[in-house]
Amino acid sequence: MIGKFSNQINIENHTDNSSGETKVGMPVHIIEDTQYLVKPEDAGCMLLIKKSVTLDFKNIKNTSVFFMYGISTGYAEVPYTVSLTTTDNKQVVGNNKIYYNGFMMLLPIMVHEGKIYTYSSNIRN
Repeated sequence: MIGKFSNQINIENHTDNSSGETKVGMPVHIIEDTQYLVKPEDAGCMLLIKKSVTLDFKNIKNTSVFFMYGISTGYAEVPYTVSLTTTDNKQVVGNNKIYYNGFMMLLPIMVHEGKIYTYSSNIRN
């Protein structure tokens, strides 16, 4: 492997004053809109998706990974669709629409060298 992996996200421990317990783990960003502009600070976080959404990756310039988890809020609302888009020249490798039912963690999304990967792929030079 060539290069160096660097996770620039700082995970801080916060104390809940009511119980005195320390909160630890992966940061979670809740997405409740039908369109979401993915931000660089979302890299390495869990995107909690509550309904169908279009994710725009135009602001992601560096190699980054994004985790997604879908939660259904009602039987009539499944399956969800997660659509991937970008308003610049990035290319989606794989499907640009991902479907899921009920509670489910989706495969991570990898952004690398101008491509958005929705599945593992052999990268050859």
